[in-house]
Amino acid sequence: MKIYLSGPMTGYADYNFPAFHKYAKMLRAMGHEVINPAETTPDVTLSYETFMRADLPNVCKCEAMALMPGWEKSRGVKNEIFVGQACGLKFYAIENDKLVDVDLSAGKKFDKGKLEWAKMRWAELTEIMQVLQFGADKYGWNNFENVEGAEDRYKSALMRHIIAYIQGEANDTESGMHHLAHAGCNVLFLLAFKNRSKI
Repeated sequence: MKIYLSGPMTGYADYNFPAFHKYAKMLRAMGHEVINPAETTPDVTLSYETFMRADLPNVCKCEAMALMPGWEKSRGVKNEIFVGQACGLKFYAIENDKLVDVDLSAGKKFDKGKLEWAKMRWAELTEIMQVLQFGADKYGWNNFENVEGAEDRYKSALMRHIIAYIQGEANDTESGMHHLAHAGCNVLFLLAFKNRSKI
């Protein structure tokens, strides 16, 4: 089978050519004829558009396309898939050095590496927010930024709440809210100092 090897290049060391050569060798060892863009268009000084003009006609010369790891995030691969679909190619993903069938006819949304906010523990986060609101009602919003010696004082407050929880006390006597929610609030303050380069 004549296979076009498709994978990400931009942002990779050596334009990911070592991986292209590795998988081309693997596919050839399986008995396939391989068009490897790292071989057919090796000039990395070409503009993206020039590379695509040189590269895309080769897609239509093949019966199938093998998609290398990381293909989901590559703009070039998406263009190659579009042309491959128009030319009726079969699609395979390279997984664990094997070719696995890929169905690209269904709608796709690639969320790998993205934060899964739907899995956030909203009830627990709400408890921390309630502590923040309690403090804001008492001192004003973002007052923590202006506290003298804030880093050390909020580290101490964090430890007091953690220790109280470890010793079996559930709720803070002043706020009536859980010590762990107070601890979470102090962690947020310390993160804020880190992110704003105030420590």
